[in-house]
Amino acid sequence: DTRFGLHLLDVTEVLKQTEFNGYKEAKSIKAIVIPGLALETSRKVIDNLTLEAKKFSLGGLTVLKYENNELEGSFTKFLSEQEKADLVKEFELKNDDILIIAAGPYTRVCPLLGALRCQYAKQLDLVKPNTFDLLWVVDFPLFERDSDGNITSTHHPFTRPRDEDLKYLDTDPTKILSQAYDIVINGYEAGGGSLRIYDQQVQKKIFEVLGLSDEDIKRKFGFFIDAFQYGTPPHAGMAFGLDRLTMILSGTDNIRDVIAFPKNLSAVCPMSLAPGKVDEQQLKDLGLAITDSED
Repeated sequence: DTRFGLHLLDVTEVLKQTEFNGYKEAKSIKAIVIPGLALETSRKVIDNLTLEAKKFSLGGLTVLKYENNELEGSFTKFLSEQEKADLVKEFELKNDDILIIAAGPYTRVCPLLGALRCQYAKQLDLVKPNTFDLLWVVDFPLFERDSDGNITSTHHPFTRPRDEDLKYLDTDPTKILSQAYDIVINGYEAGGGSLRIYDQQVQKKIFEVLGLSDEDIKRKFGFFIDAFQYGTPPHAGMAFGLDRLTMILSGTDNIRDVIAFPKNLSAVCPMSLAPGKVDEQQLKDLGLAITDSED
């Protein structure tokens, strides 16, 4: 959401020599500065922030207060006087500011701090009502590694790589950027799409990078791959989320407010009470049987 500040700041360089092991081994260390809330940030508030971090599979986060021209907080015992001074200078901390630091994988740290900055923006009333900021997100990585270290498609295996990055297919596929794009409105993804691969050899190479055998390719995508033999023209696509657009225009941050028949937290429709029980005749008509299983 670009309607306000509270930008994510990189503190890796400042804290790379700290004695705290959790930061020494972290791949990414980022922070946000929240102005004017040091006095209001109690132990209970910090505990709630820690719980928020656990939702993003992070062990916790660090909260430092800048009061009376001094950084305060239990974490300061791990910081040298120079590191404290560097934090204050680097991020232009002012009295009554708080500095929230998160460390860990980039893909967890950024979403956590992104969620917190939005919460604080509402609390501090930083967002001007009835404003809309739009931006395009481009140059997504074509591949990413899963928790087991295997290469997977960031978008889907038919997304076209940037032409200038094709050279990395045989060396380091993680360097390849894709020709995919998202449109973001007020911080919400409102639509997206990509250019598609239309070269048969490039598509085959993408499947090889993903570790798919010829048999796997034929079984999963046979009809689709056969189309390449007839000459596939360059093509692209994009889809918008109508519910999400309606949500943004309605000024709500809960998509359930604009869905005609939303399910409740028990996945039940309050109006129709679906899903309901199925009678025996319906099962017989479809040749189905319900069995109990311990698995």
